[in-house]
Amino acid sequence: YRIRVTRFAFGNSELGTRNSELETFMKNAVLITIGDEILSGNTIDTNSNFIATQLKNIGFKVVQIFTISDEIETIKKNLKSAFELGNLVITTGGLGPTKDDKTKKAFAEFFNDTLVSDAETLEHLRQLLIKRKREHLFDINLPQADILSKSKVFQNHNGTAPSLMVEENGKIAICLPGVPYEVKPLIKNQIIPYLQEKFEQNFIVSRIISVVNFPESLLSGTIETWELALPSTISL
Repeated sequence: YRIRVTRFAFGNSELGTRNSELETFMKNAVLITIGDEILSGNTIDTNSNFIATQLKNIGFKVVQIFTISDEIETIKKNLKSAFELGNLVITTGGLGPTKDDKTKKAFAEFFNDTLVSDAETLEHLRQLLIKRKREHLFDINLPQADILSKSKVFQNHNGTAPSLMVEENGKIAICLPGVPYEVKPLIKNQIIPYLQEKFEQNFIVSRIISVVNFPESLLSGTIETWELALPSTISL
């Protein structure tokens, strides 16, 4: 049995962490995993677990995770549903250079925007392929430099597809590639710091204590008095 000890803070000031208080200060987020390979069971979605954990640590609560096919209308429909649940929506998958990668087109239609070639992303792509000695793939990957005209770009240093962020009416949508090797550094090194600075988000520090050979029902009664006496900045 494991106990999670949580300490909650905002900026330099600590806040109470009883469950009701914690949920009040956390913002809602929704994750959308895009790809038939996930739905078919051929690929395991490890991105959502990682992203949800990273978001939780800066005060975003993931309230729903959708797994959907790579179809424009399906993506648009689920973006609409996601924004009814939270102000932050993050998608993974569907950003490759092939015809079955439709996330950017769906985003463009949903936000009534157009795709334009971005010079900075194009040069980033060129240098990445040169570094990998794959210059011959440059023309094939040209669509990777197409971005939504009103999007912010997070350059992908481990792949050809950049991450794009669109903000509209106080809501934010971020699309990421689907490869975990690319997703994790984008989230950890760029997107999380950006969100934390933009929203001056709360942050959570958690520790897990493992308890063995002691049933949960007995443990609960044993530590009840101690738990109730914990400072307001700590909860189990």
